Amino acid sequence: MKSLLKASALTALLLPSWSGASELVHQFENPSFGGNPLNSSHFMGIASAINNYKDPDYEEYVAPTDLERLASTLESQLISNLLYDLQDGKTGSVSTDQFTLNVVEGPNGLSVEINDKITGEQTAIDVSSLAN
Repeated sequence: MKSLLKASALTALLLPSWSGASELVHQFENPSFGGNPLNSSHFMGIASAINNYKDPDYEEYVAPTDLERLASTLESQLISNLLYDLQDGKTGSVSTDQFTLNVVEGPNGLSVEINDKITGEQTAIDVSSLAN
């Protein structure tokens, strides 16, 4: 019994020296909250892997065909030529699927009329300084 008493007294004396307390320090892992910036790619990979949201309005890009690119280039060239001819006082028109562009003689010189075929909107631009 005495040996048990001595052992428990010795334990009671030595126990406080063995158990040392330190302050608890919490460090975030997520770099958004001050954690290690090297974790950002890891967290983005996890977030991307579990994200199953699909935008309902998303439409994947479809490259135009060669014919569509040719038509677009030709349309741009025709409009450019028509507007370039304004300098010489020439009239003319260009019509596409979406609009009609008319250069006509107006009361104050030339006038550029733009008619939107889809909405029906009309715009007129008077170009009086270029008239002959």
